[in-house]
Amino acid sequence: MPFEKVLVTASIAQAVATIPGAIKAIRDLFVESQPEHTAANQQLDALCCNIRALAEAGRWLEEAKYMHEYLQHLDTSMQPVAEEYARAIDDGRFDFQKYRPSVVRKCWRLTRSTFLNKLLSFSTQIRHVEEQPLIYAPPDQFVSGPDWAKKYLDLLSKIEGHFVKYDNGAPADVLLTSHDIADATNEFVEHTKALMHHIDQRIRNEASDFAHHLSKLRGDYSA
Repeated sequence: MPFEKVLVTASIAQAVATIPGAIKAIRDLFVESQPEHTAANQQLDALCCNIRALAEAGRWLEEAKYMHEYLQHLDTSMQPVAEEYARAIDDGRFDFQKYRPSVVRKCWRLTRSTFLNKLLSFSTQIRHVEEQPLIYAPPDQFVSGPDWAKKYLDLLSKIEGHFVKYDNGAPADVLLTSHDIADATNEFVEHTKALMHHIDQRIRNEASDFAHHLSKLRGDYSA
């Protein structure tokens, strides 16, 4: 599944549970007439580790929010393509007369040059929502990274290939190729929607868990 880098909720919960005690222990050490500096430093180190665990959750949420925004822009830019496909299959079977590859091409060119490029560029920098970022060789050769990013590159190559065939193929192949364009671009649209829905749910769940742990921390510390 995409965006499944584990935040280790148990570690965050443990951090929340131990922070108040660590702060109290440090205070107690320094009010003594002869503070044990070594013990105090050990407590400080443990406290820093726990705070870093909480900070990791915050960074995950921030990166996931940016990813969701890029996907949302991508989805919006492909809306005319989705409408073309919906109209072409309105009667159940694909109607070549209703499908306009020229409209799809115009929308696709804008999507690829602007929104898809931005998403792929951002995907090379991700550090928190996935175990590893995307690595690819321009223009669209996948090297390593998340499966969902590989699928984008595969679809990019497939769609571009269909347009080349549409422009240069024999007249008898035009109808078949336009159907290929429709299928590939619709797959692109569905892939984006599925990713956007999935990361939206992850953000909601992780934000809720994070808020719960922070609330517990405030309660424990004030107690």
